This record gives sequence, C-alpha cells and structure tokens, in this order.
Amino acid sequence: MNPLMEMVDQNGRLNYNNLVRFIKQTGVEFFTSYTNRPFLVGKELYEGLFTKVQVQFTATKTILVSKNDINDTVCFQRELNSQKDQEENSSISRAIFLMKKKPFSKGLRNVISVGRTVDSDMVIADYSISKAHAEVTIYFDKFFLTDLDSTNGTSLDDVYLEPHKKYDMAPGSTVAFGRLAFRVMTAEDLYKMLR
Repeated sequence: MNPLMEMVDQNGRLNYNNLVRFIKQTGVEFFTSYTNRPFLVGKELYEGLFTKVQVQFTATKTILVSKNDINDTVCFQRELNSQKDQEENSSISRAIFLMKKKPFSKGLRNVISVGRTVDSDMVIADYSISKAHAEVTIYFDKFFLTDLDSTNGTSLDDVYLEPHKKYDMAPGSTVAFGRLAFRVMTAEDLYKMLR
C-alpha cells in the first residue's frame, strides 16, 4: 500500500498537513520511493512558505539585514504558524497536486487532464480555468504540457503556449493555468522544501 497515494484526493490534490506529517516521519529515500511523478506546487506555497531573510554575522550576535545590504547569505524561516495561516493553506494557490491519472479516468493512461470539472485528473476549481484546460503527457521520464485552447491560456516559464502543441515541462519550471501559477517539483525537491 502506498501512503502517498492515499493522501491524494479525488481532485489530484494532496492534503498539506498529512503530507508534512508524513515527510517528518520519513527519510528522503523512503519518500521518493513512493513516486517518480513530479508535483505541481502552488505559487503561494513555493514562494510564501519560507521568507527569505538576509543574515549578517558579528562576533556576538546575528543581525537580520535587508536584501540591499552587502551580505547575501539567505536564511529560511517557516511562516505557517497561526490558525488563520493554516486555514488559508487550503486555497488553490497553496495546493500541491501529484501528476497522476485518476482511477477509471477516460483517455490514454499517459495523458493527465487538467481542468475545472470533476472529469479532469487534476481538478483546479477556479474561474480562470477552462473545463478542459490543459494536458500533461508522460513519455517515460519526460513530461510535456499542452494547452487545449483554454480561454485564459497556459504559460510555461512566463511564455504563453500555442494551443495543441507539446512543450517540455522540466522540474523547476513554472506553469500557469489562467491566473494560477505552480512550480513543477520532483519528490526530492518537495521533500526538502517541506522538511
């Protein structure tokens, strides 16, 4: 039984709190052994979960300094502490999706549909997302993104995609469906970010 797959809901989305709990209980090799599929991580999560703070060291104390100061050492601090932060964590822009096909889904097994309706493998319930917005096609260990002539378009690393044309979607890429942006992350990168 795969505990990671059990955390994925019917929309392709992972429960954040359960995922963090699972990651804290496992090693990186154990976690990455459960999937070879990348994740789509919401923009607020990959940019907002950690606040970049500049640090300047002196003989007696550590001083936080602004980004414009000389020292470019970066320290990361977790921010999701309050009850309000945890409740807002459920928003789509903080979602984590596992790129996988739903059981009993229509279409080819290597094509993952992205859209607003429950028929999609990855359901992104937002008004800027078309019913059938995009597809992710898997060829061995390569992933390709195709816009399905969606109303608000799809972009990959800030370049809008020509509809019905496949684009290479590598880990580390930023994908935007309509107004919502996501980072493509490997299991190892997601583990390190949430650990």
